Amino acid sequence: MTLELPDQINGFIPIPLLVRESTSDTEPVYHILYAKKHQTHKTGSTDNTTDRTIFITNLPVDASHSSIKSLCHFLGNTILESFIPEKNYNRGLVVLVDKASCSRFLTKAKQQNPVPWSPQEPTGSEAYYLKNRIKYPDEGELQHEVDTYMEEFAQAEETKRQQVVDKLNLVDEDGFTMVVGSKRKSLAGIATAQKATEQFVAEQSAKKKRKKEKADFYRFQIREQKKTEMNDLLRRFQQDKLKVKELKERKRFKPY
Repeated sequence: MTLELPDQINGFIPIPLLVRESTSDTEPVYHILYAKKHQTHKTGSTDNTTDRTIFITNLPVDASHSSIKSLCHFLGNTILESFIPEKNYNRGLVVLVDKASCSRFLTKAKQQNPVPWSPQEPTGSEAYYLKNRIKYPDEGELQHEVDTYMEEFAQAEETKRQQVVDKLNLVDEDGFTMVVGSKRKSLAGIATAQKATEQFVAEQSAKKKRKKEKADFYRFQIREQKKTEMNDLLRRFQQDKLKVKELKERKRFKPY
């Protein structure tokens, strides 16, 4: 079977993809891909990939990054930098590493040699089998994962419980020790005891703070009172000193 394709259709180069080779009973199966140099219509665009980007359309449904990479390798041995598909995966942008690669890709595509195309990812019944396997894992594997998770969870709970116990058995600055009783060996019980202890310590600390503030206030009052008394004594002394001076000047001063 010989393919007869036009050189271009509305600016697109037809690229035949060989989906299935011929056998003694069947003809080869082709899928036609269309490609052209990408042209942006955005004014003032600062995209520096335009001159090395190719727009392709009518992609096979099983197209993937891997299959596009193989396509680039076949067409001019070019290197794919990125593949940007559109939402429906029917078309997308092929970004190559440089401008020269873009030219080689298009030149090779114009020769219209069939490009071998094989799905890089499972398709058909195999794809559905793998999806079902992921959704419903093997019973043994699932049980192993559950057992492992529960062991790690129990170990983490025991570590946390021991940390709480160690914290509760510490002696605080007042000499109090919080001992966990036999009825409070669960993590919830220990946490409740810890909360009560922390609340008690907070209340005691608040009482100490208020008592200190009260004592500081009283000390301030006493200090101010003494300061006032000293100022009064000094003022009276100065007054008496002036009075004695006046009496001496009048020769009326009689100390006794």
